[in-house]
Amino acid sequence: PEGAWLSRWGGEEFLLALNDAYLGQAIEVAEKIRQAIEGYDFNYDEQEIRITASFGIVPLGTDHPLALALKAADSLLYKAKDAGRNNICV
Repeated sequence: PEGAWLSRWGGEEFLLALNDAYLGQAIEVAEKIRQAIEGYDFNYDEQEIRITASFGIVPLGTDHPLALALKAADSLLYKAKDAGRNNICV
């Protein structure tokens, strides 16, 4: 979306920041990305590779300053992975 930015955050982790988005909008964006990745046919060295994505979503604000929001999002990401991967935790 316009005003958003995406950055590689770790080996297999990415950070997507949405400007002026409500939590519901963030969930919609994450779900669209998740479905697009799940449905894409990745091919490498003539082999099809299935890839999925898990998301941890946390709003920024007075209750979640950046440092706390990043920690919370990371915890939610691992919760999503532990729950079977290819899903979103809020």
